[in-house]
Amino acid sequence: MEPRAVLAGELGLIGLFDLGQLLQLNGATGVLSVAHDGRKGYLYFDAGQIVNAVDDEYHEGEGAAYRLFTWKLGTFEFRHEPPSGARAISDSTEGIMLEAARRMDEAGLIEGGISATERLQTHSGKFEALREVFQNVALAARGATGSTDSGEDSPPLQRVREDGDALVYRPGHAPRLRQQGQWQTLDIAPLDSAAYEQFKARLLEGVWPPLGPGDRGPQTRTTTLEGGRRATVTVLPAPNETLWVRPAELKPVASERLEGPLDALFGLLGLPHGLVLVSGPDAASADRLLHSVVAMLVQHRPATLLLVGDTDHWKHREEHGLLLRASSTEAKGLLESLAPEVVAFDTASGAQSFSALHAAPLVLAAVVAHDAGTTLARWLARHDRRVEEAGTVLAGMPLGVVHTPRARASDTLPFLAVRVGADGDVADDPASAVDLESPAPTAASDRSLTTPARAPKRRAAESASSVPNPSVPKPAPIASSDPMRALAEELGRQLRKSA
Repeated sequence: MEPRAVLAGELGLIGLFDLGQLLQLNGATGVLSVAHDGRKGYLYFDAGQIVNAVDDEYHEGEGAAYRLFTWKLGTFEFRHEPPSGARAISDSTEGIMLEAARRMDEAGLIEGGISATERLQTHSGKFEALREVFQNVALAARGATGSTDSGEDSPPLQRVREDGDALVYRPGHAPRLRQQGQWQTLDIAPLDSAAYEQFKARLLEGVWPPLGPGDRGPQTRTTTLEGGRRATVTVLPAPNETLWVRPAELKPVASERLEGPLDALFGLLGLPHGLVLVSGPDAASADRLLHSVVAMLVQHRPATLLLVGDTDHWKHREEHGLLLRASSTEAKGLLESLAPEVVAFDTASGAQSFSALHAAPLVLAAVVAHDAGTTLARWLARHDRRVEEAGTVLAGMPLGVVHTPRARASDTLPFLAVRVGADGDVADDPASAVDLESPAPTAASDRSLTTPARAPKRRAAESASSVPNPSVPKPAPIASSDPMRALAEELGRQLRKSA
């Protein structure tokens, strides 16, 4: 796909010298193309420096750049593109423009009695003042000369890396940083209103679609920080103007870093149909556990999974399964047209998960719940329903709950898991829906999750034989957990009562 033009206009309104200074000031990388009367030329920038030029006769290098700067009329477009090819110009952008202006003066190309060199120097003074403003904003925003309350001196934007991290900027306030579930005020000078607006403009430079100035609601965009990391920026409008910065690329916790009954979890992911509620004490922990579960599913089960959420922060690696993403507004249409075997909803989109029970065989939904025992009630409350009212829908449907008690992000993720059978009883064989491949797996991550059509036959064959099958390990029982048992017993009682 061709890169999108982020700057375009008429050369009669702004000159190439002004454009060159602007792109140098911003440290831009890309291609500035100019066109006039069927002629085209190109100036190539890398971090604000002109590294090559091609004129309308396909000449390259400094000579081509000098000729292009004489163009007074036409149109221009600047597109963000990575640098390509060898550097053909060794002089700086400022040096190229000064030499181009000198040559124009020698050729008598003077406008309004002012030489090109004088005009360039006048504009350079204005751009130097603007450069100083940008540097002051960057200095305050990045905390380059200050340290934080925690003693760390890395720039704030570089510290927003993990799930749950957040950085908040407000005019007139020192930045606030959230890490490991704790907020702290950074020892950085507050940005005044003008500096704040300039910082916001630089942070969101080139994002698409651009922010709507008349939009009264929050607006969220994804931008690229220094070093190539991606971040999500949510802008809360006046009178509570705020920039909320969070990491935009998160990795789910790997299965070997999950601490809990993996056999029970694999049993839930192998269900051919049912409802699996994934909960945590806050939205960040519930979503983190959900995406860790989704990562296991797409790596080990050859199913089509539709992941519903309005962000794409989480990065998943597909192996056996196919992962498709949809926003909350797209979910209904894609469920009808794609008919996926599994659909998963994050906490922000979970209000649609109840209706999805009629559209997909297996539904996963993230829920904010303080403990495992309240997960079902919290999920039903999201849909304004009680257990008794939902009985006709849930009756005969296997239900699973996966819960993490940890609100803070870390390298490991503890969890509890339980499955309630179609008859409302706790499943004694949590891995019964897992089709285990031979040879015997050495870890849970080696298993392949499929529809359990062959599982009953396997168990019958094993019962008839006096020789145990070494390729099928005995499933571990569900770990003892009073809240989980209470949930299973209450659900089973309610389902039998409503049936």
